[in-house]
Amino acid sequence: MNPKLLLCSKSQGGIVCEGSGQDFDGINQYATIDDPLDELGIAGRIGNYYALSATVTLDVLQDRVYILGKDNITQGANSGFFVLNVDSGDSVYLYIVDDSNAKNISIFPKADLPPYPRKFHFLMQYNDLTNNLSCYVDGLLKDSRTVGTYSANISEFQLGADRGTRPFDGQIKDVRIFHKDVVADLQKLIDGKEVGGEVAWWCLSNSNFNDITDNGYDLTPVNIP
Repeated sequence: MNPKLLLCSKSQGGIVCEGSGQDFDGINQYATIDDPLDELGIAGRIGNYYALSATVTLDVLQDRVYILGKDNITQGANSGFFVLNVDSGDSVYLYIVDDSNAKNISIFPKADLPPYPRKFHFLMQYNDLTNNLSCYVDGLLKDSRTVGTYSANISEFQLGADRGTRPFDGQIKDVRIFHKDVVADLQKLIDGKEVGGEVAWWCLSNSNFNDITDNGYDLTPVNIP
């Protein structure tokens, strides 16, 4: 079997991402990939849409941790930086910076979070025809707003920590990037099923950080055996 498809299955319906995902220890584990052309970021999209899908499990109460996103350390808080966070109020939010300012978008207020372990599917989608940014949790629209444009961000794309800082304690599974509208395919994404047109797809099961598309965006694990 192709090692890129480890803990994935193939059927007439396409690839299905299986397993519990990659565990991050909340100490110093993360995964990263250099992205100097912003191919994995918003400005580097081909076409009018950028979408990021992932399934996340929070193991314990956490304070200001970095789940996944496009890093900003080499650029300050410049446009194109975005990160899915957990804050000290025990809520999950998206912090994203466009060409004009930064925005905090609440994904899960504290009162709405499910019990631990807290598992949810997250989809962020940007449409540059309308400058609309939408966020979905478990298939339900949580936020939709008009934003500005996004400039290229040359920093890394990272999962599990911000270069080792603000480490996340939990699991991340089935992270995908698209350059098309995938809202109609939300249930397939939640179920781990292939949609088609994935620009990058990390199933993240059994410490497999390979991109299972043919596009070569393999992640590098750090401090992960």
